[in-house]
Amino acid sequence: MSADNYYRICKHPKGGYAAVMGFASNDEYAEPTENHRQFDTIDAAFEHAYRDPIIEYGIRVDRELL
Repeated sequence: MSADNYYRICKHPKGGYAAVMGFASNDEYAEPTENHRQFDTIDAAFEHAYRDPIIEYGIRVDRELL
C-alpha cells in the first residue's frame, strides 16, 4: 500500500508555525487548525515533519516564510 502524504510548514492560526500533513491526491493544500501543534520556529516544525518515518512526498515550506 502506498501513501501520498506530505507536510506543509505554514503559519499557525494562534501564532508560530505548524507542520500540517496533507495528501498529494487531494487538490487542496492542507490547512492548519487551532488543534495542530504549535512550534516556535520554522526549524522546529520542519524537524517534527522530517522525523515522520512514512512521509513520501516531502516537506513544503510556504514561500512567505522564507
